Amino acid sequence: MYGALQAAETAIADADRNGVNGYPSPELVEARNKLQQARAAIEMEQMPLAVYLAQESQVNAELASAKATLIKEQQVNDEIKEGIEVLKQEMDRNMGAGS
Repeated sequence: MYGALQAAETAIADADRNGVNGYPSPELVEARNKLQQARAAIEMEQMPLAVYLAQESQVNAELASAKATLIKEQQVNDEIKEGIEVLKQEMDRNMGAGS
């Protein structure tokens, strides 16, 4: 049970490191809420519920991290496309000047 809490905490920390804080992330908010609910369930000695909530927290944090990674990769891809377009325009200008 404490392993599930630790896994959720680790997933949330990883999501924070992946830059989720720079993006709106309802999944990370939900992960934190579920972790808090899991801790409350432990206080009420509802261990199966605590484990379930901790696992949900972990999954939400991992989803938030994956989405942040996707956003970063899309930004890099867009920058590459822009660079290619600039190079094409420069080549067209140079080809036109040589004619």
